[in-house]
Amino acid sequence: MSKMGVESPDIMEVSRIRVAMILFIVSSILTVVSLFGSFSYIFSLASSSVLNVPLIISVIISGLAVGGSIIYIISLIMMRRGFKRLREYGRDVGIGSAGSLVVLIGSIISIVSYILAIVIFVIFLTSASYSLNISTYYTLLSGLGASYIIYLISLLIVVIGQILLGIGFYKLGSVYNDSTTEIGGILIAIYILSFIGAILAVIGTGNILSKLRAGFVPQPKSYSYSQYPTQYPGYPPPNVPQVPMQPAVQNAIKSNGVAIVSVFTNYQVAAVSAQILGTNFSTTSISPNVLNPGTNVLTINFNTPLNLTVGITYVIRISLSNNTFIDVNAVYQV
Repeated sequence: MSKMGVESPDIMEVSRIRVAMILFIVSSILTVVSLFGSFSYIFSLASSSVLNVPLIISVIISGLAVGGSIIYIISLIMMRRGFKRLREYGRDVGIGSAGSLVVLIGSIISIVSYILAIVIFVIFLTSASYSLNISTYYTLLSGLGASYIIYLISLLIVVIGQILLGIGFYKLGSVYNDSTTEIGGILIAIYILSFIGAILAVIGTGNILSKLRAGFVPQPKSYSYSQYPTQYPGYPPPNVPQVPMQPAVQNAIKSNGVAIVSVFTNYQVAAVSAQILGTNFSTTSISPNVLNPGTNVLTINFNTPLNLTVGITYVIRISLSNNTFIDVNAVYQV
């Protein structure tokens, strides 16, 4: 099992996504409070019940709205980065990165529509004491109509992005075998239930982190002929990445937890993690962690003494960033 002092890329990026979801929840709460405060303030002004504190109230409401928007944008940027990094490590969650980007774009457009509406509203108020000609009046109305149309477009973009983001969280739960995250992803994809989905996603990613810190290693996709139609028996499925079993040539596993193996590949690819099959020993400490075309000599550090059977050949499975793996034979030596 890998040493707990060295956090794997999975732990770092799932942690990033979890923090992003917590920020998302905080920003949602701030937004709701600011909207409630805005409506209350406007109603109070209309009823002339607020005389001495409108400036203070407006500053507080504006601060909550701006703070919520900034935290929301930060959460989306963090979320996108986390999903993108996990995709680079071979986890099939790339759609979450795309969803975060789409939601971010829609949110920025929405903010633009809010600013446009506020500017027009301020112009209308400052001009209220003056006589407005009919053309100026219709110009202001047209501007408000344009801001509303822009808002509807941004809302549509955000809804589409939320669906993609929800699928991303569902896949995240599938990769790490966590049903809570999967349910959270389903609810995130439903716009009006996204807040509940975010809470479940925070709980689910917490479960995932506990499993990862306990030594869980998600397995990349493997391929077998039985997964494909059998109308062409005896022939391999088309377009399936095939990586041959590596020959056991000077490959050794030492009792100090370090394995040195020779690996051949036809393309450049990153080595994400390694596991000794049939044991609980796994790690992400691989050097070099990028394989170049040809033969590569890797040093795999399991970060703990190994108590295996001397002279026995074990199989080290090296998971790659392209969602495949290489199996390497290595002999255990003292």
